[in-house]
Amino acid sequence: MSEFDSYVGAHFEGTPILLWEVNVLRQSFSCGFHTGWQGFPFDICEVLKNPSIRKNAVHPDDYLQLTQTLHDIQRGRSASVHFRLVACDNQPQWFKLCGAGKGLSASKSYGFLIRVDDSFREISQRQLPVVPTDNSVEGASGDSEHANRILTDLNAALEGVDGMEEMMAAVGEVSAELPFEATMFSNIKKHQNRVTVYNSGRIFNDLEQGKDYPFAGTIAEMILDLGVDYLIVDDTMESLKPIDWALFVPHGVRSYVALPFFARTKLHGVLIFCSTEVACYSEEHLPAFKQIQEAFRPHLARWRRLQGA
Repeated sequence: MSEFDSYVGAHFEGTPILLWEVNVLRQSFSCGFHTGWQGFPFDICEVLKNPSIRKNAVHPDDYLQLTQTLHDIQRGRSASVHFRLVACDNQPQWFKLCGAGKGLSASKSYGFLIRVDDSFREISQRQLPVVPTDNSVEGASGDSEHANRILTDLNAALEGVDGMEEMMAAVGEVSAELPFEATMFSNIKKHQNRVTVYNSGRIFNDLEQGKDYPFAGTIAEMILDLGVDYLIVDDTMESLKPIDWALFVPHGVRSYVALPFFARTKLHGVLIFCSTEVACYSEEHLPAFKQIQEAFRPHLARWRRLQGA
């Protein structure tokens, strides 16, 4: 038993407790030390990450407040909340979730979840040593030369194509030479608080083309909040974004790289390259993907004009 385990065992014996880490730039939620959860009919890490599981485990009156707090933590903000979880005996128990962040300028934030009693006399005020977890996996090397060889063919395939489904199919044809198995394009309708999603690739065969989703919780929203020109997610199963659990996890997508399209300062689209492998992408892949992005850009502008955007 480690010194840390001994410390927690001595001070919090029998108390459900979880220490966690959020990688703000990778948008991943990692569970560190946890103990005392035998009396609960769920995986506590899944409750915090997966909205559908959370809805069944958390008291209905507390669900929205907990989700908003997780939304703040996801963006590197300091936040805390009290809420109730239902144990195996169907009795609700009070918990406190607390995260300490330094805003979007910090790459990681840390925090804890611990049971408190009904009067909120919080044993969580005791000094907890938060131990960072390191679940990073080094991705494979990218090769921008692959993209260079196919850009001419990609431009030719996109030329004169008016439908987004056909455009996505053209982009998907280059997947044999680049490390992605499927692609997705999210057309942003910010004034409607909606995004319309198109896709290509076998893993998305049963996904409806041109379906609308709420803007809140999307990759586009996160790109705007972070102020970045790309977003890499190493493992969708560690994600706090609702869209990852709604679209990617059910179709086996484990990692992706997302590239935004801006018109002046307005975000109007996101092109996403997907893999069924965990941590498939790193910054080394970006030159190749950004070349595809640039080849796609004028054709996207033409499509948007046809749409009256």
